[in-house]
Amino acid sequence: MWTATAAQRWAHARRIDDVVREYAARGDRVSIGVAERTFEGTVVAVGDDRIDIVTASSTVSVHTAFADARSAIRAPITIRRSHRARSGGWRLPPALVTFRARLRELEDASVTVRLGVFHTGVEYAGVVVVGDDHVVVSGDDDLIVPSAWVAYVAAGPGAGA
Repeated sequence: MWTATAAQRWAHARRIDDVVREYAARGDRVSIGVAERTFEGTVVAVGDDRIDIVTASSTVSVHTAFADARSAIRAPITIRRSHRARSGGWRLPPALVTFRARLRELEDASVTVRLGVFHTGVEYAGVVVVGDDHVVVSGDDDLIVPSAWVAYVAAGPGAGA
C-alpha cells in the first residue's frame, strides 16, 4: 500500500524534463512532434526550455516553452518514446543553457540552420541573428520571428553542438 502510494506521488510530481532525462539515461529513441514536423533520435541534452536530440542528419534543439523561465507556458509539442533501449544511455549534463543561448551559439558559428515556427509549421533556412525579443533568419530574404514563436532549430553535424 505504502509503495503504491509513494509511486503515485512520485509520478504526479514528475515534469516533462524528468521523463525525457529518464529516456536519455536508458538510451531510448524518441520522436518529438513540433510545428507540423517530427524529429526522431536520441536525447543529448535537456534544459529549462529546450530538448536537444541527434537525428540521422542533424542536431535539433526543440523549444519547449514560450519563455526562458521554468514556470513558463509549455509549448505545443509531443514526445513519444519510439524505441525502448535494452542497453546504453548516458547521464545528461546537470545544467544546460537556454534555447536562446543555443541560438546564440549557432549565430556565433555562422552556420546555416533550419528554423521552424510554431504557428505556421513552415521551415526557414539561413544564418540566425538573435535580437532581444526576436530572431532574424538571413537567407535570400530576411525573416523576423518573435523569439517565443521559434519552435526548433536544426543544424548539421558539428555546427556548434
